[in-house]
Amino acid sequence: MANFKSPKGHSGWMQLAILLGLVGLGILAALLVQTIFMNAMGIGISDMQNKKDFIAKIANPKNAQLLQWMQFVNTLLMLFIPSWLFIRICYGKSFFWAGSSKHLNMAQVGLAFLIILVTNYYAQPLQTASEALLQFFPKLHALSKELETQYNSTVTAISNLNGIGSYLLGLIILALLPAVFEELFFRGLLQNLFVKWWQKPMLAILVTSVLFSLVHTSILLFLPRLALGYVLGVLFYYSKNIWVNIAAHFINNALALSVMFFSKKSLEQVAQVDKTLPVWSIFITLAILAFLLHYFNKASAKPVSEITMQEQRLINEIENTA
Repeated sequence: MANFKSPKGHSGWMQLAILLGLVGLGILAALLVQTIFMNAMGIGISDMQNKKDFIAKIANPKNAQLLQWMQFVNTLLMLFIPSWLFIRICYGKSFFWAGSSKHLNMAQVGLAFLIILVTNYYAQPLQTASEALLQFFPKLHALSKELETQYNSTVTAISNLNGIGSYLLGLIILALLPAVFEELFFRGLLQNLFVKWWQKPMLAILVTSVLFSLVHTSILLFLPRLALGYVLGVLFYYSKNIWVNIAAHFINNALALSVMFFSKKSLEQVAQVDKTLPVWSIFITLAILAFLLHYFNKASAKPVSEITMQEQRLINEIENTA
């Protein structure tokens, strides 16, 4: 662990400090841009202090497109630009170091999507467990409800797509780009750094998944997002290819957005899972998930071998030119 360094000679601690510093600057820039967007939507400081007024203005259909662009710019500033700068500083110009590689196959993409679908099955049981646990903490429970109301109102407003043109734009801004930015940052950089630095893959995946869930600022959905993040982490660890994760993440987002657009349902209705399913079905689903992960790992064997050889060639080139 102590001897781990990037190809450009940065230690694990130094890489983490650089990444956190860049993200901090990105957050400051995003807050400034967010203020500009809020003013454009007619939302002032007094509105933000009054939760009802804030939610009402956020939910205004007229603000849907501005919210979409604000979402895009925020994630660009907080995740993508810091990721791009981090790679250049610590690794070089190539996004290969964040898992960008041509070595993948359609079996990986198809299995990854099925795995994400199966993982989503656990969202409702985990949410129900969270609700039961929060009953013992009244103030935290009230805060969780408030955060969910605000989040659902924002997502519903952002997803207010009035025609096929806005739907196609929504697929890019709300489904594709978040998948690219989030997977690049959390799996391609953060998890990759922890795995190589700590040499404890499952711990690295767990820590990254906790951070992934915390960033979404939801108490009630912390466990479901933790589970999703962990499975996405395992997919990246098995494949070593960020495009597999991006494809599965995008298809998952696109399906949810498409259901909301064509059925005119809210986020809560789309996310709702049939609560009448028997408890024992969870264990069957877990077995299916394990089966799919096993075959995903097998399907990834050849691409991973090619990626490993490419990585070693690049390291040798860097050492020879040093």
